[in-house]
Amino acid sequence: MQIGTLKLDVPLLLAPMAGITDLPFRVICRELGCGMTVSEMVSAKGLLYKNVKTFDMLRIDPGERPTAIQLFGSVPAELAEAARIVAGNGADVIDFNMGCPVPKVVNNGEGSALMKNPQLAYEILARMTDAVSVPVTVKFRAGWDSEHINAEEIAVLAEKAGVAVTSGFSKLPMPFKSSSVRRRYGFRSVPPSPTFSIRMIRSCPAGTSILVLEEVSFNPNA
Repeated sequence: MQIGTLKLDVPLLLAPMAGITDLPFRVICRELGCGMTVSEMVSAKGLLYKNVKTFDMLRIDPGERPTAIQLFGSVPAELAEAARIVAGNGADVIDFNMGCPVPKVVNNGEGSALMKNPQLAYEILARMTDAVSVPVTVKFRAGWDSEHINAEEIAVLAEKAGVAVTSGFSKLPMPFKSSSVRRRYGFRSVPPSPTFSIRMIRSCPAGTSILVLEEVSFNPNA
């Protein structure tokens, strides 16, 4: 698998998870065979304000590479500068978050709220790709709600902005009937084991950009 100019030895990427994918966790996942690790989401504003805790989230262990640092925000100029900081800190890839549904993020117009503003999302991604030489990727949802399913539009704009790979997942930040979304976007289910179920979406028709949606659920009591 290749992300821009970066070639991965294993086509399995760690998903960014707030409060989980910190440095020790990422090192363990890499040791267990993960092809690329991804950080928790990092605030662009926090980096520009030189917040110590935010900068601490940029630490990368040599044993976990290749590593992506995920940024979130909603101001194009701030994201461009934050991308420069992250690239200068040694990230192999920069990921942009358009999937977080947490109210304190969405209420600032960040995370999945950007699904409501494709043009702003495009401007952010274009500024980020122009600012750095490392690959830029983006993670997003199927849409904002069941009446606004626009993942393919976002994927096309992301490719136009120079994003290396687009990825997303089926759930919407607002209540919806998941079955209707899965029918529209051609989901196919992998037969689940007693503990895991995985669902994937077809490739997006947006040229070389791909859209791969994965959903993994884990039942520790199974």
